[in-house]
Amino acid sequence: EWLEQWLVQATTSLPVLRIQALLCLAVAWICVRWVLARALSSSVGTSPVALWSAACVFLAGALSWGMTMRPEPLSAVLVMGIAVCAVWFLERETVAPVAAAAVLLVLALSSHHAGIVGFAPLLVVAPALFRWVRGHFAIAATIVAGTSALLATLLFVGSDLEQRRADAQ
Repeated sequence: EWLEQWLVQATTSLPVLRIQALLCLAVAWICVRWVLARALSSSVGTSPVALWSAACVFLAGALSWGMTMRPEPLSAVLVMGIAVCAVWFLERETVAPVAAAAVLLVLALSSHHAGIVGFAPLLVVAPALFRWVRGHFAIAATIVAGTSALLATLLFVGSDLEQRRADAQ
C-alpha cells in the first residue's frame, strides 16, 4: 500500500493507478504457467486445452476483481508465489523453497485477511514437508522463528493502541 500511495498522490488517472494491479497480475500469470507446466505430465507436454482453460479462468478473475486498487492482485501474487514454492519443494526438497514460502506467507497474512489462502498450497505438500522437517529440525526451527519475528514486526510496527482499536472496530 505504501507504493500505491505514491501513485495516488502523483496522479488521478485511472489507467496509471491500475499499473500496480496489472504488474501483479502479470507476475501471477507467469507463476500460473510455471505451476501448470510442472503439474502436467512431461509426456503430455503443455496441453493447449489446459493452457486455454487456465487463461480463461485467470482472465475472468483478473477482469472481475483483479484490476482494482484493492489488495486482491497483491494477494494473488503472494499466494501463487507460495504455490510455486510448494511445487519447487516437491521437486527438490531443499531449504530455499521452504524459506521463500514462509516469507511469502507472512507477507500474504499481513497484507490482507484473504492472505490466509496462502496456507492451501502448504497443506497440499504438508506430508512431504513434515518428513523434511524431521530430518532438518534446526533449519525448520530457525525458519519458524524468523518468520514469526517478521510477522510480529509487520503487524505491529508503525501502529499504536489507537490504531489497533480502530482496526478492531
